[in-house]
Amino acid sequence: MSCLKTGAYTQGQHGGEIYKAAARLGLQARQLLDFSSNANIFALPVTEKIVNSLPYPFLHYPESDSAPLKEAIARHEDCQPENVLCGNGAADLIWQFLRHARPSSALLLGPAFSEYARACEALGIPFSIITPKPENAFACAEEELRLLWEGRAELTIICTPNNPAGVTYENMAAILRVLRSPRLLIDLSYREFNYDTPLYAPNSWAQYQKLINPGTAAFCLHSFTKFFCCPGIRLGYLLGDARNIQKMQAQQPSWSVTAFAQQSGLRFMESIKDYRASLAELRLTAYRLGAELRRLPIFNPDLVFEGPNFFCCGLAKNSPGALRRNDGRPIRTEDLQGFLLQHRLLARNCDNIPGMPAGFVRLQTRQSEDNQKLLDILQKA
Repeated sequence: MSCLKTGAYTQGQHGGEIYKAAARLGLQARQLLDFSSNANIFALPVTEKIVNSLPYPFLHYPESDSAPLKEAIARHEDCQPENVLCGNGAADLIWQFLRHARPSSALLLGPAFSEYARACEALGIPFSIITPKPENAFACAEEELRLLWEGRAELTIICTPNNPAGVTYENMAAILRVLRSPRLLIDLSYREFNYDTPLYAPNSWAQYQKLINPGTAAFCLHSFTKFFCCPGIRLGYLLGDARNIQKMQAQQPSWSVTAFAQQSGLRFMESIKDYRASLAELRLTAYRLGAELRRLPIFNPDLVFEGPNFFCCGLAKNSPGALRRNDGRPIRTEDLQGFLLQHRLLARNCDNIPGMPAGFVRLQTRQSEDNQKLLDILQKA
């Protein structure tokens, strides 16, 4: 396998950095095929139709508290508008929440979205990460439950479905029982991808209120980015008890959510049936893509995990068929990322994700034609 020259592209904090990658390669963003994003590409036609139909409301200030959007979200989440805080994307709300909560310690069930560790470090919040074993498909088993019980952090953070591991914890009731943190933040940014499955209804702020231990305050984070395929429209929301949400609202900068984002969010919510209709094609395509990825010698078939709209793929390392670099050393994730970039495909190297074991890449599930391009190039590796 050949590699890009050193320094040709250095991945930043997140995936989806298509402008940065294109600029470093002397290309236009449209010349790259982005498998590093985690947006629902199958819903793109719905989002394009909505966005193109909305005039940009530049003349007046936005609703300062996003009241109409909060009402729509409250109906969707079976709660009250006073339980909802809208923000300029989930990342913005992570920082707002941690500034408000200021826990003396935090415990993350890993692997964990980079913004959590980044915000904790910036705010001086000590944190630790418990990562379930890859060979157990990153499921939270008895050992991790014991570690959570012993953790005793002031704040516990859980992401389900998990990014980038892809797992949705099937034993959330057991996880919530063992937690002894007075505050709990559950990131449900990918929840809508589980719609119409047994894992959808039990995972919501309203349902968690019935399961958490007495004295625990639970908050749930949601992002519009993923399911509604709108990374450039920064929009997310946090659910929690009215007292804490009110305090956070009072600390939030004025006009944090643009008028265009608010109007888009309303239209997205109104069109949720159309978005959910895209799941059938996504799931069928993912099933086929997963089967092909597991056949490739570059990946360990036992470490190719299907996520909500992406795959978390572990490199084959010690098997007889494991690929090696020209100098004889095992291929690393940055080698694979560089090889794909040479062919104008962008993948997410997961090595810099907190709590993630080395040797994994994340690949978005895209339409069959794009997936075939990826598979054809990986066959050449």
